[in-house]
Amino acid sequence: MKTIKISLLLIFVATICYFLIRLDVDIDQSKEPPNSPNPFRKLILQKIDSIKTINNLNSCRNYYIEISGDIEEFHNRGHFGLYTENENGISIQKSDNIKNDQWKEIFSKSLYAEYAPRFTFLAYESFKKTEWESSELKFIRKEADALKNSSLLDKNDNLYQKLKGIEMVLNKYDEISSFIYICNQFNPQGQTHLEIKFPDPSQMLTKSRAYLKNKLDNNYVNNCFILRKGLQEIPQNLFNKNLTYLKNKIDIYGPIYSSIPDQITYLNNIYNPLKREIGELTNDTYALNGDIYFERKNELYQKLDEYNKQAFDYYKRKW
Repeated sequence: MKTIKISLLLIFVATICYFLIRLDVDIDQSKEPPNSPNPFRKLILQKIDSIKTINNLNSCRNYYIEISGDIEEFHNRGHFGLYTENENGISIQKSDNIKNDQWKEIFSKSLYAEYAPRFTFLAYESFKKTEWESSELKFIRKEADALKNSSLLDKNDNLYQKLKGIEMVLNKYDEISSFIYICNQFNPQGQTHLEIKFPDPSQMLTKSRAYLKNKLDNNYVNNCFILRKGLQEIPQNLFNKNLTYLKNKIDIYGPIYSSIPDQITYLNNIYNPLKREIGELTNDTYALNGDIYFERKNELYQKLDEYNKQAFDYYKRKW
């Protein structure tokens, strides 16, 4: 009988222990396991990872903005810190604010770490093209500057040097574009006094040739067709301006023989000075095609000689 009582007591204790163990297991399972997937974190990770597949600058930037917006929205809603807790047999979703903030910081850094190198790569790929669009250059300049000044960028990182390289490419592009513009706007046409000569273009011509010889001082900028074309056209453009200047001068002073007393005075004061100035228009300065140079120069001589013939006829009639 005593043995039976002891056996019953052991069974009772075992039963109590079983239910206590089951209760403890239920309590431990009331929270989501720490490594269980969070759908919002998973979505952001997938999007960040897919940035490297985008091959268009604007699309890449737009996707970056989209992901940034998602990170902000999910953080504001507490989605990054979500977990499920069981209360009285009911699953309740809650958010851990600390984890929510931590994940936002992690995702913001990860997004920059993926986007900045991809943007940089695509920018350099754009510089390899021959056609450079001003709108795209403006976009690259603005975005590269923003990335370079970001607090997330380590200035000891290779990425910083690549962003500085983009800045150097654009600065050289601006420098040469500005030089070409100045050469094209060069216009001394108002300075047509008989004793004033066409300004010496040697400095501009030398600089334009140096740019071309040195491949525009930058291998990427050298790819830009419009810059190379603009530099190549500078000698011809300046030569044309010199021609126009001399034509205007001849047209101003050539016909004034009626206000000059005689042919000798006209020759000494008008014809000969203008003829010498035409002679000073040498191809050593412009280095153009010889046939074109001589053809255009002879046109000036012919124009001047025509006025001289008119002057001769005028004085002949007069006397």
